[in-house]
Amino acid sequence: MEARATSTTSRHTRWRNGSVTARIWGVGFVVLVSVVVVIAAMMWGGRSSASTVDKAHDEQVDETIPLLKAASSINRTMADISNMTSQSATTLSAQLSSLESEIAAIDAALAAVGSHVHDDAELVTFNRARDEWTQVRSELALAVRAPDLDTRDLHIANTFDAMSSAAADLETTAELSHLESIEETEQGVSQRRTTERLAIAVALIGLFASGLLMEKLAQSLAATLDELRVGATRIANGEQSFLVALQGPAEIVDVASSFNSMADALRDREATLTRHAYQDQLTGLGNRATLQQCLDVAMSQLRRRPADQFTVILLDLDRFKDLNDALGHSGGDEALVIIAERIRSCLRETDTACRLDGDEFVIVAPNATAASTELAERFLTAINKPLQIAGHATQLTASAGIALAIDGTESAADLIRQADLAMYAAKTEGGNRSEIFKETLLDDATRRNQIAEDLRGAIDTGQFEVHYQPIVDLEHRTVIGAEALVRWRHPERGLLSPAEFIDVAEHTGLIVPLGAEVLDIALRDSTRWRNQFAGVDAFRISVNVSAHQLALTNFVGDIEAALARSGAAPQHLCLELTETAMFKQPIDGKLHYLRDIGISIALDDFGTGYSSLHLMNTLDVDVIKIDRSFVSGISDLEELRSLVGAVIQMSTAFGRIVVAEGVETEEDATTLQELGASNAQGYWFGKAVAADEFEQRWLQGATSSPRRARERSRAHR
Repeated sequence: MEARATSTTSRHTRWRNGSVTARIWGVGFVVLVSVVVVIAAMMWGGRSSASTVDKAHDEQVDETIPLLKAASSINRTMADISNMTSQSATTLSAQLSSLESEIAAIDAALAAVGSHVHDDAELVTFNRARDEWTQVRSELALAVRAPDLDTRDLHIANTFDAMSSAAADLETTAELSHLESIEETEQGVSQRRTTERLAIAVALIGLFASGLLMEKLAQSLAATLDELRVGATRIANGEQSFLVALQGPAEIVDVASSFNSMADALRDREATLTRHAYQDQLTGLGNRATLQQCLDVAMSQLRRRPADQFTVILLDLDRFKDLNDALGHSGGDEALVIIAERIRSCLRETDTACRLDGDEFVIVAPNATAASTELAERFLTAINKPLQIAGHATQLTASAGIALAIDGTESAADLIRQADLAMYAAKTEGGNRSEIFKETLLDDATRRNQIAEDLRGAIDTGQFEVHYQPIVDLEHRTVIGAEALVRWRHPERGLLSPAEFIDVAEHTGLIVPLGAEVLDIALRDSTRWRNQFAGVDAFRISVNVSAHQLALTNFVGDIEAALARSGAAPQHLCLELTETAMFKQPIDGKLHYLRDIGISIALDDFGTGYSSLHLMNTLDVDVIKIDRSFVSGISDLEELRSLVGAVIQMSTAFGRIVVAEGVETEEDATTLQELGASNAQGYWFGKAVAADEFEQRWLQGATSSPRRARERSRAHR
């Protein structure tokens, strides 16, 4: 009993997991068996009643055999035809060739049977069967020539239907022929009817069983197709956990497995896209999208619960571009990765850190408004630790802007803007510090925006003037040159010093056209002075150059064009660059070329930036201008005298001219002269004045004695 149950279960499992082809063959086999049972029963019934029929009946029985053979051949061919769907034309043609003998046998059988059919009823069914067989041949030919699989499958289906009808009509013809041939007795009729009923019952049972099997197969196919359709819809709607069950025939399992593989690939792709959409690819921190999402959530909570305040800290690395230029982009990227990791190490569990563009980072810190400064200082301290980048020891600082999100804060965009303004204020104070946003910063920003707007119009309308501060030979106390300093004759605010607008001009890029205008005016004035006054042939004009100008591709060409427009010789021009401008980006031999044609290059504000004494010999400059912070009060401070003395000695040893800036007393001037400085400038000699006043004070009578020149200068101070 147990063995029988196991066998039954095994057969059921094989049926359930078998291929679609195997199942169709199984159903076909059941149908074929049913047909054979009918034929066998009918033949057996015929033989059992042979005693009741005469010799004429035996002859008619012989006529039914070809009909039954033809029907059987058609049934066998139907099973082969059923597997020909979804085949290419080449494959279908090859398969039909393999069945050519069977098709030819059916043609021959039909031709042979036709000569034995005489009864009207038999002729009707036989002719219909022959027409249907002709349709079979036609549909097969159309299937081979079909332009696509759908059309091909349609013709195969039509072939199958026509063959089924032909087989049925042949069987009907055989039955009519068989019945007509029998001289039925009461016993023969009863026996034959009983036999036929039994055969029909057996056939109906077989067909019913095949129908159940086909229904089971259809249900399995329909269930899997439903799962695939539902799965596709759910995945399209963003669900990532759906998989189709791997059950049913082998082909269905293969389709479901392929679907699951594609679903897995889509999920992986979705995860990758999400990661790219919300994560900075260099540092692994959140990106701008993450920041926006975080701020939106925090602002929503703040509106619902005013007590849920939070802090936004914007960090911007100080002079990061200098490091990037010095170590290359790969070195800069390595530094950013290290800085990001240091920021991450300082985060609390509730904090979110994101990287914006370049070297800017933003931290959103819930419940930190009371300790926002301490939190910002924690980040600054971590960033300020020494770095090892590509074998180079370096150090970075950052400026932090803090914005507090409290009850009444309007939007996330306002917070970012406030943090940016506070960060800008921290940078203005020298960097490596933090600032909390105040309303006055917004006023400053408004003022800067107004200045930027006015600057554009001022350049177009010629509102800028150039004033000149004398540069004096300390030994003879005579004027040997002047530094050109820009002033803005504002139509409403009057005369403005560079401190009022230069930072804005740098920030907006307007320093480039402004610098070009100052250069043209200075060269034009100095050329006029050399032509107008005696004794100033060696007079040299010094003009400041910004990092933006130096970075221009055609910077050298612009300088040469300005010289040509003014008629000045290159040796009459000195270009002053700050340490920041000189070290900010590679200058690609520009300064070396300008020096070769006779232009002097001065390093301005020496000592306030990167320069050190051991770099003195590597600097591509002619003049070292010592910053006023090292000059003021030098006569009274031994430490300053020692430091400035070392700079002067080193500069002189390398052939550099030294100019001391910010000289305000005679004692300081004398001390600098004793230390070996050759030139100086400052209020002691004269402030910067307009061109006509400069002419009157220092150029008229320039050949007079040093004492009279100094007295004239002091009289005009």
